[in-house]
Amino acid sequence: MRAASHPAPPMDDPDWLPRIDRAAPRGPEELMALALEVALASARHGGGPFGALVADADGRVLAVGWNAVLALRDSTAHAEIVALRRAQQERGSHHLAGCTLYTSCAPCIQCYGAIYWSGLARVCSAARKEDAEAIGFDEGPPMDGLWAHARAAKGIEHVRDFLRGERALLPLRTYAERGGVNYSRE
Repeated sequence: MRAASHPAPPMDDPDWLPRIDRAAPRGPEELMALALEVALASARHGGGPFGALVADADGRVLAVGWNAVLALRDSTAHAEIVALRRAQQERGSHHLAGCTLYTSCAPCIQCYGAIYWSGLARVCSAARKEDAEAIGFDEGPPMDGLWAHARAAKGIEHVRDFLRGERALLPLRTYAERGGVNYSRE
């Protein structure tokens, strides 16, 4: 019997996605700024207000992710998971050793699970879980104990509030002002 092939869902870059030179090495602040730019573009174009990217140890962007829950009718299509799936395809491996995930908002419980198994070394998040919840999203249970476990068990460092400020909150505010659907509570 032949093993079934399971190709990843189609993830062509949407027209509204900011153009990113993926070969150029960047520092952490610039990488987070790009993730925030993706989140804002997503919020402005009908997607969820979240953006993420995976960079290798040299600061080169392997993959970009945006929230595509509504567009794909897929509750797992969070920005972090889209970025992880695309990075794994780019690398040709399910393991992202030495890579960092930059995400516009602290990962929810679902994204935490994907991060835990991905082999990432580090996660940098800008906005807080509470910021997403303030506009109506359900981000799941408290995560502090889980991140401590990820650090101890897998060596995953989580850097919270990385460049948190007005720019990190703008995608969330834009989404709320545009009347975005809080699909996590439907």
